[in-house]
Amino acid sequence: MVAAPHPFKDNGSTFTESLSDALVVLRKSQHIARVGSWLWNPATQQLTWSDEMYHILAWTHHDLTPDMARLVSCFQTEDQAKMAWLTDLNNLENRTVEGHIALPDGRQRIVRVYVECHFDPKQGVTKQIGLLQDVTDKIEARQQMAIVTKVFGNALGEVEQRLKITAQVFENAIEGVMITDAKGVIQSVNPAFSAITGYTAEEALGENARFMHSDRHDEAFFSNLINSLKQKGQWEGEIWNRKKSGEAYPEQCSITALTDETGLITHYITVSNDLTDIKRSEEALHYQTYHDALTGLPNRTLFMDRLEQLLSHAGRTGERVAVLTLDLDRFKSINDSLGPPQGDFFLQETARRLQGMLRSGDTVCRLSGDEFSFIIREVKSIKNIIGVLKKVNELIENPFMIHDQPYFLTASTGVTLFPEDGEDPDSLLKNAGLAMNRAKEAGRANYQFYTATMGEQASSRLKLESSLRKALDHGEFELFYQPKVNVDRDEMLSMEALVRWNRSDGTVTGPLAFISLAEETGLIVPLGRWILETACRQTRIWMQRYDIQLKVAVNLSTRQFRDENLVDMVKETLNITGLDAQHLELEITESMVACDVEKAIETLEQLRGLGISIAMDDFGTGYSSLSYLKRFPIQTLKIDQSFVRGLADDPNDAAIISTIISMARAMNLDVVAEGVECVEQLEILKQQGCKQVQGYFFSKPLPSADFIAMLESYHQG
Repeated sequence: MVAAPHPFKDNGSTFTESLSDALVVLRKSQHIARVGSWLWNPATQQLTWSDEMYHILAWTHHDLTPDMARLVSCFQTEDQAKMAWLTDLNNLENRTVEGHIALPDGRQRIVRVYVECHFDPKQGVTKQIGLLQDVTDKIEARQQMAIVTKVFGNALGEVEQRLKITAQVFENAIEGVMITDAKGVIQSVNPAFSAITGYTAEEALGENARFMHSDRHDEAFFSNLINSLKQKGQWEGEIWNRKKSGEAYPEQCSITALTDETGLITHYITVSNDLTDIKRSEEALHYQTYHDALTGLPNRTLFMDRLEQLLSHAGRTGERVAVLTLDLDRFKSINDSLGPPQGDFFLQETARRLQGMLRSGDTVCRLSGDEFSFIIREVKSIKNIIGVLKKVNELIENPFMIHDQPYFLTASTGVTLFPEDGEDPDSLLKNAGLAMNRAKEAGRANYQFYTATMGEQASSRLKLESSLRKALDHGEFELFYQPKVNVDRDEMLSMEALVRWNRSDGTVTGPLAFISLAEETGLIVPLGRWILETACRQTRIWMQRYDIQLKVAVNLSTRQFRDENLVDMVKETLNITGLDAQHLELEITESMVACDVEKAIETLEQLRGLGISIAMDDFGTGYSSLSYLKRFPIQTLKIDQSFVRGLADDPNDAAIISTIISMARAMNLDVVAEGVECVEQLEILKQQGCKQVQGYFFSKPLPSADFIAMLESYHQG
């Protein structure tokens, strides 16, 4: 049996190219068949329809926007009542209805409406797929044929005369016509029959009509068809036949039995209409509704439907089911660096790898973005799942090749089990997501099984996010300042601004407790703007009040640094606060610039162009190479406090710091040592030539009121 080609089957080109070609074929097919289509979501009232809808209704895109009520209004008054169900949210169902429409120029056309509704047990109707076909010409031809059959069917006794008249009447009919004798032997066919089936009249004549059967129907189907012809004299319905090419295709058939004067059946007239284009339109719409356009994988809707069916079966049999949710680590950085087309390649290749590893009956889907989920049925033991997880990690960690250049990814995966971690699809998928987030927090490139405490932690995290938003609105944040001291002159030249959260319960929370969450939720953008503006304004006030020169250092988060509006935001802040750019220093980290070095250099050069200085914070703990470091337009290296902490006891730390200081001196960079807490550390740093330090030995971070006292002590004594 030869099936109709799938509209999205890949024939060697990329999936995106195949999809594009399929859509072109779909539009052309709809135009040829005079079939328009729509997709309607009753809950959101979102409606889209194809170009052929406008052609059938003789409207332009400008004149008519997709609207179900407007569609109903296109029907003649007497038909509008029977079409009203199209907009009745309480009466949505599958139907096929014919009606008359009035075109803007006054012409009338007959259309057939096919509607398929998709139901959810909880939500009701979620989608309505509709087809609108102009059947005017077909119905008129059928009516003409009925008249001829009625007038001539019983009056003509000779087969030759009947065939001659039939050929004259149906020579130009758009529907295929086949006349057989009482035994089904083909006596005559029209040109439309040949166009549909591929068989010429010479090839078809003398053959029994059964030679085109597709083997898609059983004996019961044909038994019902024959009984209908004997009892009613006619049969109408959908049937699958086979073309000369071997392709099985669907037809809408009407078979009429002709009798002689005694009532004996002498001939059968079959009128058929090829439904291939309509079926392909339905299949394409169905595919688009339930599959991801980029990867071809099932989408969330189809995934949840399959999971619900599998859980229902597993609940009866006692089987265990696993749901795994996977997220590609640092995919956004790669996508931003290489561009969306290459990012799409990573997603398509990931989908291909995951799909290739699953057993028959398992399901993998793309939930959204770079997040995938899959169902593992018939789980025998946790050991089996761990084996799957290891295989997943191996597949993802294999290099992705782009232009012969290898790129490497890892994935974080969360696992839930049915029935232990949830008894419905929503709970299992949600808990798998919580476990996946825990895997990311644990360092990425690993997997985590769901535990009940994750739900409690997620709830606490949501509360913290809500509190953060309120804190921004209510002004609960405050800047503390920690001095940077020149040890040769015992002089404070600058300070670092550090944010604190004065919570409504009276406690003060440091940035480590909330900055990462602010990054994830995007709250870091408005918070970062407030920090920068407050620090710049306060620095200008102190410089004017005490007639001193100061420089304030402000930390940038990863999300801020990658924000395309960063440079404009900094420039605007300097203008608003009146602080000269030479008194502002922005601190970045090595990890911020490691993903896309060229883009980072471009951003840093734009910031330097404003006149501000750049410091690389936590130096020695990141991943930047020295070949790139010399290209970064930075002025200061800040030695991470993890090296300073062991300076007095660990010769390795002393060697590292000595190397950093020597390298910075050779590159004409300033050096600041962070985390200086005791005199031993300070003396070693002095001996190695480090002139600027920062740490609790001199001062912890202070609120503005206390920092003023320090300013006065440094600049009055």
